[in-house]
Parts: sequence; C-alpha cells; structure tokens
Amino acid sequence: MVRNIELAQLERIFSPVIFVLPNRTGVLVPIQRVYAEQLFGTSAQMTFIPGKEAVLFSERIYLSSRRNLHTLVEGSILLFYESGETGSRVRGCGGAVLRQSVIDKRQLPENILRRGVIENSELGEITVNEKIAVTRFDNVMCFPAQFLCHGYET
Repeated sequence: MVRNIELAQLERIFSPVIFVLPNRTGVLVPIQRVYAEQLFGTSAQMTFIPGKEAVLFSERIYLSSRRNLHTLVEGSILLFYESGETGSRVRGCGGAVLRQSVIDKRQLPENILRRGVIENSELGEITVNEKIAVTRFDNVMCFPAQFLCHGYET
C-alpha cells in the first residue's frame, strides 16, 4: 500500500528532523549571541538567571520586519547563524517554517512573545513600522560549527 504524506507532517513525526531536499528553499538569518542563547539554549555556561520560556517550546517565534516575509515562506528551512569577531563561536540552529503573519506591534499576544525572545520594549529595534512579521517555526536543532563552515573561512 502506498500513501502520500506532506513533508511538514513527516518532519513532525520524526521531529526534530529537517529534510534538505532539492528545490526546497532555505533562508539564512543572522542572530546575536544573547538571542541565540535564549531561543536555542546554546550557552556553554549554565546561569542562575532565569532564561526565556522559548527554549521549552517545540514551536518558536522569530520576529522581523514585514519586508522579510517574501523570503520566510511556509515550508522553507530557517537557519540562524551566530557569528562574531575573532574568537567567538560560529554555530547554527535551524527549523522549518510553519506559517507567518503580520501583526500590529502593540497587539502582540503574550503567547507569541513567550515563544520568542524579544521583549515588547525591544520591538522598536526590529522595525519602525507599526506592523511586525511573526514567523512560527519548529523542528529546532543546532548544528556544529564544522557543518556550517565546511570549506569556508570564518
């Protein structure tokens, strides 16, 4: 018996897994170390300071300017890279884009903010517009630096 299954459903069944397939789009997004540590739990050192809840959820939120919506399409691979000056870590974490929407910054529900790492007070730093893009992604996994930098100078 042959059955068809959608790629997103297959990835959810085997989660966390991301299938990198021909013709599947991907987006590479930079992320600051402090946000990567809070969104993905990538800090090498434990802390007694309470972290963000986002790391506890399988579905997380990436907030950005509306102009990024055309690249953050449903089903694409979202790969965050953390890089910095000499001596800092180069690491990537990624997920699969579930869906996206545009919401008024002043009306962001608490359940969206909990799945991300940006505070209400920081929304103005993302975009000066009143609307903000909300991208939901899941199947979160982190990759070693060797995976991201194979054959490239860092």
